[in-house]
Amino acid sequence: MDANNQNINDSLTEPVDVRNRRKSAPVAPPRGERRGIGPGCFIGTIVLVLLLGMVAGVIGSVLYADSMAAKAPITTTKADPNQALVVQLSDDLLTQVATKQLKSATTPGTITNLKVSTPQDGQLVMTGDDQLSFLGIPITRSFRVTMQPYIDACKAKVRVLSVDTGGVPVTGLVDSLEETVNSQLNVDLSSLLNGFSYCATGVSTNSKGMTVSYSVTTK
Repeated sequence: MDANNQNINDSLTEPVDVRNRRKSAPVAPPRGERRGIGPGCFIGTIVLVLLLGMVAGVIGSVLYADSMAAKAPITTTKADPNQALVVQLSDDLLTQVATKQLKSATTPGTITNLKVSTPQDGQLVMTGDDQLSFLGIPITRSFRVTMQPYIDACKAKVRVLSVDTGGVPVTGLVDSLEETVNSQLNVDLSSLLNGFSYCATGVSTNSKGMTVSYSVTTK
């Protein structure tokens, strides 16, 4: 065997020290920089949710106001000046009745400049301003409620035909208005003269206010 073959055989049989070999670590592909979620992002999310809720509330208020504009007037008997008893309720008295009942209604602000008028036959119109504060900013919105007086079971009552609140929610206004005004109109006339029954027969409105006629019969 010549010297060259001997060197090849020696190199093949020489032990290999695996401890001195290092495996090259795989190179990870480049990644985009990761950013942590800071408190600003969390606060921004809360503000967005609040704004969405605020917008939903305003839209709901507008829809509520629009939904009250669809009542049609009903047919009712006008007051008869020839009846035994005729009662005249002036606009000033009606304004006092409305002011009293609004104190118990749930409103988002303070009601001012309240007035009840009778601009046309068969209707009562209540107008006023609702003063409230939104995020510390004073806001005044006008509202208008149109009502119709009518006769039901010998009693004078009113029903709400339309409500225009300019988008301001007036929770419970319509229901409490009808209920309280009707309770104020439900006057027991039997104390005027004992032994007689009184029945409302008709109701009308004019420039002087609201007129209710009554029939009077002996018991």
